[in-house]
Amino acid sequence: MSDRGSGSGGHRRSDRLAKGKSVIYAPESPPDTDDEYDAMEDVRTRVDASLARDLQAEFDAEAAGLSSSTARPSSRPGITIGRSARPSSAPRQPTAAPPAAPPARSKRRKYPPQGGIRPRYPVTTPVADTPLLTNLHNHPSSSVRRCQDPPESIGRGGWSEFSQLLDIARPEYRDFLVELGFGPFLSIRYVHVRHPLVRCWVERFFHHTGTIHLSTCEVGVLPVDWSAILGIRFGGRIPPSDPVSDFEALEILGIDDPAAIVGKKLFHLKISFLKDLLVREIEEPPTELRYRQWTAYFIFSCFLGNDKSTIPTPIVGMFRDIDDLRDYDWGALTYGFYIRGLRRFSRRETASFLGFWQFTLFWAFEHFAVFAPSRLPAAPDSAFPLARRWDSAWIQRLTTRTLMECRTTVDCIRDVDIVFQPYSTLLLERPEVFRAMELSRLRIWIRSPRSGSF
Repeated sequence: MSDRGSGSGGHRRSDRLAKGKSVIYAPESPPDTDDEYDAMEDVRTRVDASLARDLQAEFDAEAAGLSSSTARPSSRPGITIGRSARPSSAPRQPTAAPPAAPPARSKRRKYPPQGGIRPRYPVTTPVADTPLLTNLHNHPSSSVRRCQDPPESIGRGGWSEFSQLLDIARPEYRDFLVELGFGPFLSIRYVHVRHPLVRCWVERFFHHTGTIHLSTCEVGVLPVDWSAILGIRFGGRIPPSDPVSDFEALEILGIDDPAAIVGKKLFHLKISFLKDLLVREIEEPPTELRYRQWTAYFIFSCFLGNDKSTIPTPIVGMFRDIDDLRDYDWGALTYGFYIRGLRRFSRRETASFLGFWQFTLFWAFEHFAVFAPSRLPAAPDSAFPLARRWDSAWIQRLTTRTLMECRTTVDCIRDVDIVFQPYSTLLLERPEVFRAMELSRLRIWIRSPRSGSF
């Protein structure tokens, strides 16, 4: 595209689109070069949130005195700015008569080398399907381009409640979970994670490919990430998912209240009933039943909960024999349900984050330095699992970011900002991670047990 243009707006337009972007306008909406500029974000430019906010305030103040100018529609594909691109109260020029000359406008400062600009008005972006990616217009990531903040997602999963309960429980139950291989995970202190920090990544997941799509590439969440960040090992026996009646499910977990089971055709167990039981009997001495209850509550609340905080009864069958718990492939089970949750969100089957959704934030910290908080001063490079080394106080400060700010940060990430392999050789040789690295190289699908609505 030429850097020279005819008319007073030609040079400005070509400067803004010099990197090959083209814009096509709906016939009923005369284009405005300033609106065109504000509606687009240069994805090759790294975000500077503070500068972006200052610039946005200046542009919004200037917008009050701006009116539309005309330009010939381009014949090339691109972003379509329709009626939703300007407020309903804004005047529109009649299409039958030529528009009046626009008033003189102040000269805008040159766009800085850093900063992200958010559109002032919603922008409709028709996204064409491809042979691989279908139904893209209804994909959650389309809301990034429409610039509409969806209702706050409800992240299920009781990491917070479980952590608080385990802290006051008898030490034998923690010791038993450590014996099952969850010692590294239990060493991670609970961190409050606000949903916008996670949503800006989750909505970029495409179930067709199993990857998160960025502006210049796609990145997968692999088993090696799961083991290196959370310390959960892969390897072992697949837990059973045989049919279990509602009565048998209650018997396995020692629950005597039939109200804990809901459903007519597919029966589900309410996790809250299991939690209430453990709270009432917090001082009871360990028994085989108690170990089954604590393990089930841990797995259900942190890793397998769905958007209704229930568990299909076939899942309960894996807790029949306490000795079998030591042989299960907990990595494949927990990771599989996390990926299943991403796929369900991508297909708009749920508005909630499922599985251990907080993992998404720790994964982003490792791969994207622009998104990461400060590390703990006392955390060595050898800290394991890696989720332990991030400063929870800084993570708390990140919760002040709005969804738009988080999305802008992700939109402006470039290849040079990505650490595709953040893990050291020493870390990859750890027994908890070595098997996960082998699985990641195979790039195979890891399926979770078939279980009702999961």
